[in-house]
Amino acid sequence: MRRRIKGNNDFNAGDIYRGKVSGNYTEEDRPSTSVELKRIILYVVALVVFILATNPTLIPFLPDKWKSRIETTWTSLFGDISDVTHIFRFNWLVCFKLIAMIFMVIIVTKIVSFILGKLKVRNGKTKSIISMLRSAINYISVLVAILWGLTILGVNLSTIFAGVGVMALIIGFGAEALISDVVTGIFLVFENSFNIGDIIEIGDFRGEVVQIGIRTTYVRDISNNIKIINNSEIRNVLNRSSSYSVVAIDVPISYEERLAKVEALFANLLPEIGRRHPEMFVSDPKYLGVQELADSAVLLRVIAEVRDSDIYNAPRVLNREIKLALDDAGIVIPFQQVVVHQAKD
Repeated sequence: MRRRIKGNNDFNAGDIYRGKVSGNYTEEDRPSTSVELKRIILYVVALVVFILATNPTLIPFLPDKWKSRIETTWTSLFGDISDVTHIFRFNWLVCFKLIAMIFMVIIVTKIVSFILGKLKVRNGKTKSIISMLRSAINYISVLVAILWGLTILGVNLSTIFAGVGVMALIIGFGAEALISDVVTGIFLVFENSFNIGDIIEIGDFRGEVVQIGIRTTYVRDISNNIKIINNSEIRNVLNRSSSYSVVAIDVPISYEERLAKVEALFANLLPEIGRRHPEMFVSDPKYLGVQELADSAVLLRVIAEVRDSDIYNAPRVLNREIKLALDDAGIVIPFQQVVVHQAKD
């Protein structure tokens, strides 16, 4: 049988979209917590070593002579940095406050993300809003940690905010793309352009939306590749999940077969296929008629309305069910044959 499908011709897409093939971008496949924890510990150790090396007075067991030598070494290498160090108020109490603040921000962020992740929602738009909130929380937590940390270190934030008017113009030009990504992402969600779980086409790339962040959108294609697109770069989107798709197959029958007999078989078979596979077919498959009088067969066109995630599975099911029914009815499906004539001497 010949198969024609509306859309991409990659045959494994339906399996991937329906979750039958494991993906490269799932919660289980992300970097493990132990790996992330090791990386965080490495950064903390490096930071502690740097702080102790640049502030030898914080090392209680180090003799004063060695503390003086280390300070002299830093001065000889980088000059007099006392004016810079006086900006910050740093001691063991401040260090403890910083660590407590970091843990508090991390814990609150994890708790909020956990609660949002445990919300059982089926609506695609709600999933998209939750995904964007989780993304925004990460950015907000980093910003809060930075400002809170500067306060603990004794930095006068009022002076910094007093210069916001001047800095806003400078930062505005550099953050233009960031602001555009954020604003576009908000409009994408609230205008319902597409949601998590929708299958979309952006340019030549087609895939399923797996995450909508405050800056970027993640789309997984049929090969399980993840494309990360800045929200501001998303234009001319084709949302294939906004309506049902139509698949079509051409069933070849021999010229010797009675067409009326086959059409009578289809009249009973196609509704039965729809009843057997209600999860796949939106409505019963339909027989349209004779599509083509080909060289060696009469092609009969059958179509079915399906969800876009089933445009590759549905033709397989139709082909199988029709082939079994034709075999039971003794109807021959023609195939190419080669006849060799041997010349006689």
